[in-house]
Amino acid sequence: MSRTPGIALEDVRHRAATDPRRTAVSAVRLLDDPHEHVRHAAAGHPRLPATQLVRLLRDTDTALAAARHPGLPVPIMEHMLQ
Repeated sequence: MSRTPGIALEDVRHRAATDPRRTAVSAVRLLDDPHEHVRHAAAGHPRLPATQLVRLLRDTDTALAAARHPGLPVPIMEHMLQ
């Protein structure tokens, strides 16, 4: 893998996490990144499956990002409001 000087791998992963062209599999993989800002970016990925969003809601580190996700199923939102 070629590296561009001055760009950390963490930055590359963050860019990948925010790229809507990336697959859901890529976004899910980045949810376990050691860097918090990469995980938060991945939590907002538009292709993230609902099952992963529910998992993220249970983690205090990613719950807010998951709760803001536009793909969060309505029944889950309703449950959160109860």
